[in-house]
Amino acid sequence: MINERLDSLGTVIVLTLVFLLPIFFIPFISVSPQESKLLLLIAGVLIPVLLWTVARLKSNSITLPKEKFILPLITLPLIAFVSAFFSGNVAHSLVGQGVEVDTVLMILVLVLGFGVGTYLFNSKDKVIKFYLVLITSSLILFSYQLAKLFLGGDFLSFNNMFPSVTSNLLGKWNDMAVFAGLVTLLSLITLDTLRPRGLLKAVFYLSLIMALCILIIVNFSLVWFILGSILFLIFIRSFLANKFFAHKNGSTLAHPTEGTISGLVLLVLAITVLFILTGSTVERLISAQFGIAQIEARPSLQSTLTLTKEVYSDSILFGAGPNNFTKEWLLHKPTNINNTPFWDLDFQYGVGIIPTFFITHGVLSIIAWVLFFILFLWSGIRTFIRFDLKPFDNYLSTSSFLSASFLWVVSIMYVPHVTLFFFAFLFSGVFLAVQVQTGVVKQRVFTFSEDIKVGFLGIVLLFVLLIVSVTSLYVSAQKYTSSVYIGQASAKINIFSDTQGAEEDINRALLFSKGDLVYRATSEISLFRLTNLINQGENTSETQKQFQEILSKALGSGRSAVAVDDKNYQNWVTLGRAYEVLIPLNVESAYENARISYEQALSLSPRNPKLVLNIARTEVLNGNNDVARERIADALIMKNDYTDAIYLLSQIEIKEGKVSEAIDSIETASFLTPQDPLVFFQLGILKYSEHDYVGAISALERAVLLDNNYANARYFLGLSYYQSGRIEDSINQFNLVKDLNPGSVEVSTILSNIKAGRDPFNNLNPPTDQFEGFGPPLEE
Repeated sequence: MINERLDSLGTVIVLTLVFLLPIFFIPFISVSPQESKLLLLIAGVLIPVLLWTVARLKSNSITLPKEKFILPLITLPLIAFVSAFFSGNVAHSLVGQGVEVDTVLMILVLVLGFGVGTYLFNSKDKVIKFYLVLITSSLILFSYQLAKLFLGGDFLSFNNMFPSVTSNLLGKWNDMAVFAGLVTLLSLITLDTLRPRGLLKAVFYLSLIMALCILIIVNFSLVWFILGSILFLIFIRSFLANKFFAHKNGSTLAHPTEGTISGLVLLVLAITVLFILTGSTVERLISAQFGIAQIEARPSLQSTLTLTKEVYSDSILFGAGPNNFTKEWLLHKPTNINNTPFWDLDFQYGVGIIPTFFITHGVLSIIAWVLFFILFLWSGIRTFIRFDLKPFDNYLSTSSFLSASFLWVVSIMYVPHVTLFFFAFLFSGVFLAVQVQTGVVKQRVFTFSEDIKVGFLGIVLLFVLLIVSVTSLYVSAQKYTSSVYIGQASAKINIFSDTQGAEEDINRALLFSKGDLVYRATSEISLFRLTNLINQGENTSETQKQFQEILSKALGSGRSAVAVDDKNYQNWVTLGRAYEVLIPLNVESAYENARISYEQALSLSPRNPKLVLNIARTEVLNGNNDVARERIADALIMKNDYTDAIYLLSQIEIKEGKVSEAIDSIETASFLTPQDPLVFFQLGILKYSEHDYVGAISALERAVLLDNNYANARYFLGLSYYQSGRIEDSINQFNLVKDLNPGSVEVSTILSNIKAGRDPFNNLNPPTDQFEGFGPPLEE
């Protein structure tokens, strides 16, 4: 009896997890909804696994389904675990910075999610509850999203956590389409096969209509294509049933409508075909209507294949190691990516989440995944084409198999949110549970007391599962708590400039996790304090002592980050920044150490122009302007529209007093490249530095004409308007800059000052002082 209670409690927890995952977030703490969902998912799977394991130990037996696709699936965590030990950074592969999807821990949790679906949804009643809970959650999610679309992005933004119309409770904008595709499929199969009545019929029709609305609004072509393909298979199955079985004497098709071809399926299939053919036209109309503007980037199939080849040339068996896709991407990314808006993105995944595992886990992972898909599809197709099952059994088998298949195909061709990836495992487990319930798959019972070898092995494995589950829960809770404190520290320093409070939170974060992310944050806060101390200009014994303490912490934290993971270029950048601050103070070896750190970062990300520019900046600070020009030229070869590089070059010319010569050169270049906004931006800021505001306006107006979203050009154009007495024009420009950089405190302050009749830089440093930082005021 107690075993049944434990299993029932586990089922309730999983059902609660299914309901909460799509809509869960915590609005009162400084941590992303993604991290909160991850902790919820881990706890929602591992706690039922613990309960199930205790129940099996008490019952002294375990039941295993005789289904072949289980075997390759359970090898996935084992392959990832072995691969982690050859990755060069075991901790990063096992757990990561915040339990990323491509870690051994998360792969284990996902596979255990399959087991939860198999063992806890062991009755048809529980499967129906699972469907109803999922549909209910989807209705809440879709209602919230439709409300934001019609009422505006500010509606229920929860402290600006979801600020735009595309912000949603689930994840990325395209994730909404994937989830809507799943709900469409599940609702349609239910209405077509089960034919519910009354309230249930209304609920499933409502979920179908709302899911289709979301699908149409998001208009993700991949989802339309996959959904249309599955609906076509359903149509063919109905056609075959109607043609060859429905009217034969002695047919076992007991349901009066089972042999008919559903008009509802045909209608939805027609909609999918329509949007596959005309999706781009509709997308433009919908985007204009709701103000939808979103771009999602991921490596192409060709880039993923090329990266796979590069990785396998070094380690074909174990790959790059779990959670190491980013490192390989940075080493081998295509050079033309720097000329796109995504040049500075450190991609964590390839074209799809499963192809990413091929790169990070090695060829053994390919074998395991391919075997699983072949055996799973074979098992599902055998059931799908059977016409002798009872109608309700047919419904459960078809719905669980096709839902899982939909999500698996999405995971091969896309990188869905972890919630959707988890549902792929869960639906696969539910499908196996249904197969067992209908008698299609047999089971074997192992009683520990009957065979001492079986008993010993079974008990050992169950205890290992207990230990691993408890440890995973503990580690995940630590990582999450650390992330909460890091988020709070970031908010305190960026919004309130509260360095003391931020440092206290970071120290608390270190108590829970000593990962490189925490050490980087510690170093950055120390650098912020160090810069403030230098700007005070005091030179007392107390400030010198404070300077040494802060400096020691900044450098020590940077070194600790490198010690944790010396293959992460960001750790070397953090250490380089700590040394760079000391170069203007003529601290011994500061220049050499900063340059070495940046060069080490560049060796890990050799196609990153930002790192080349970091080296150029250290050369400027050390007075090596000629060397700096060479490095700037290298950065511009990597990225020919790199504003920061042009800006730094301008500052070199200004500091050397060569502004007139630079202006002459750039004016000549503007005649040769009249469509290059970067040239006119450089010309504009040089003329601004010479107080030639009319000339600056002319050049900067040309720059923003060529690139309407050029925030830095608009920034200096607004200042030039102000200096020329065109106050209203200045205000208009800064309003546009604020729209492009909504989180910039500086821009908001400048606007307030101008509107109040004060100098734009009242209580701020003007651009001539900002030149010391060698970077433009805004991020493009």
